[in-house]
Amino acid sequence: MKKNAWYEKERLNMEEHLSTDTSDPISVIKDYIRSHLSDPELGRTSIAEEIHMNPDYLSHIFSTKAGASLSSYITDERMAAAKRLLATTGFSPQQICDQIGIANVSYFYRQFKKSSGVTPQQYRERHFHG
Repeated sequence: MKKNAWYEKERLNMEEHLSTDTSDPISVIKDYIRSHLSDPELGRTSIAEEIHMNPDYLSHIFSTKAGASLSSYITDERMAAAKRLLATTGFSPQQICDQIGIANVSYFYRQFKKSSGVTPQQYRERHFHG
């Protein structure tokens, strides 16, 4: 019962916040993510602080409305940005990691291959337009 009361309080806080901002909360969150991809600390806590929302509620509302977890959405956006950079620049893997907020190149390679089925180098060979 306590949890339901907490979510109701957060919902009311969200409605109050949105009454001053006519934007859809999911759009606000997605815009924030896209504009802060290079920040390695990007996550539910930093987003929640920026839009004045509880991190747990933020994750809940995002996954409910967007149909994906916040962390998977951030990873997907980072991988999409990496694909754009691989296809349009000659940036090294480390430079790409710096641009998309991933500190570890090995982690980037694993995430990229997991999401696209090919390595960053294979992707670049197939899609480079520079």
